[in-house]
Amino acid sequence: MKSNKAIIGILALLTLVSLFLHFVRLNQSPPCLNADEAAYGYNAYSFLKTGRDEFGNPFPVFRLRSFGDFKLPFYTYATVPFVAAFGLTETAVRLPNILAAVILIWAVYFLSRQFFDNRAVSLLAAALTALSPWVNVLSMHAHEVVLATLLLTASFAFLLRFSKRHSLLDGALFALLLSLALYTYHISRLFFVFYVLIFLFYSLRNKIDWRKSAVVLAMLFAFALPFAVAEVTSPPQRLSSLLILNHPDVELKTQELKTELHRSPFSTRAFVAFDQVLKRYLTYFSPEFMIFKGDTNHRFGFEGISPLSAAEFVFIFVGLFYLLRSRNVKNRGMLLVLLAISPIPAALTWQEYALTRTYFMIVPLVLIMAYGAVKLFSAAFPYKKWVVLAAIMLYALYTYRSWEFFFYHYPRRASVVRSWQCGYKEMVNVVRESYHDYDRFHITLDNGQPYIYLLFYLKYPPADFQKVARTTEPDEYGFTQVLGFDKFVFNIDSFDQAADDGRNLFILSQSEGKVRNVPEDRYDKIRIETEEMFWVCRRCSLPQEEVKP
Repeated sequence: MKSNKAIIGILALLTLVSLFLHFVRLNQSPPCLNADEAAYGYNAYSFLKTGRDEFGNPFPVFRLRSFGDFKLPFYTYATVPFVAAFGLTETAVRLPNILAAVILIWAVYFLSRQFFDNRAVSLLAAALTALSPWVNVLSMHAHEVVLATLLLTASFAFLLRFSKRHSLLDGALFALLLSLALYTYHISRLFFVFYVLIFLFYSLRNKIDWRKSAVVLAMLFAFALPFAVAEVTSPPQRLSSLLILNHPDVELKTQELKTELHRSPFSTRAFVAFDQVLKRYLTYFSPEFMIFKGDTNHRFGFEGISPLSAAEFVFIFVGLFYLLRSRNVKNRGMLLVLLAISPIPAALTWQEYALTRTYFMIVPLVLIMAYGAVKLFSAAFPYKKWVVLAAIMLYALYTYRSWEFFFYHYPRRASVVRSWQCGYKEMVNVVRESYHDYDRFHITLDNGQPYIYLLFYLKYPPADFQKVARTTEPDEYGFTQVLGFDKFVFNIDSFDQAADDGRNLFILSQSEGKVRNVPEDRYDKIRIETEEMFWVCRRCSLPQEEVKP
């Protein structure tokens, strides 16, 4: 009993550490709200006010239309109670992920106990999760993968418990959590298939009562069938455009090989795509990705924010060494399978080094690292104390460096400011203050999706927007644009067509402002750190005698 209280106390302390990391500079790093976050928040607000999404669809089950990327809806629904409690704010939008990251600490402990039944290993795995930049940097903004990872972690823990105890409750929780993950983030499709296959394997190997297994399978089927039908009947274009098989580079490489040797089995689109997938898959196990670079999209990472410390990377190999030689870990093979399948969703897409699509990978990694550390530190060898001290110092050094960089350097970098589409909050403040002074606000599309920021920061009545919402046809990547509502016009042609009579306010990007025949001193500039994100022009034409030749 005392030991259980001590474990709960340690996990509670780790929870407080994680909360501190999340709130110490919340809404400062990351430096601003990105368009996807604004979309989650405003759709939650729309559900709360009208029972419909921003485009008037009543409680969509399978997809949110949003920017034409058709987001899965679970994160938005999870945001509704936070928006109801705290209003439509940046913090309210991010709270579901903060809560998910905190619960993930406990879920990792629970999963580790199913694999190792070792409290020291499980507590160390939980501690690595609580302090991990890999986990917490992404959970500081609204992204579906954090919630999906929590559901996948907990569901696998209940799958292992079901395989041991044959409890129908464990099986039902496994089916429920795994099915919810399907509606949370796209990578869950692959994990769903793998988990079901693992479930069937355990059911047969452990001779689980077929009636219990049938009930669990029926639950999985009932939850997954509607989702599968929706995916088959109307596959989202955005998802298809991300697959490496459909990338233009694959077609170009295939045509080049066919020109040189037409009948070769290696001159096929399938082999070229497979070769690219294999290369991408292997790079996710490299120190370049894990220690040095992380995600190449600066919205999700930056060189200087190490997903893993150098010490953790070393202990991956230590953990693998002890796992492969140990016979006491009954499910060690399944842990290795879990690690092996984790990078597959990222490897199937054309983006290089995507931390979002490999986010779940940290779960098997922390379990392996924790197991290796405990086994090594419990072994007898010369200079053991010095090795332990060196490992702790190396871990602390790299982890502290990553957090310092994230909190104080990352939000000030120009590419980060651009990636996060900063400046919209300040732009909307200009609109709010000037709303009654102008008939039209002509706002650039260069920096992203301006309409969603206006909806979010103005708390625009969802019922009013639903009546007038119109979008363009999807572009080559599947994205759509809203070209206007209320007094707001986002069509670039409107800049030159509008009368400059003092009743139109023009908000341009820096590049658009520079090409216009107007001196810079006529613009009010919205600057974020070093970047001029918007140029605001109240009178953009000049008398004929002032026009530059």
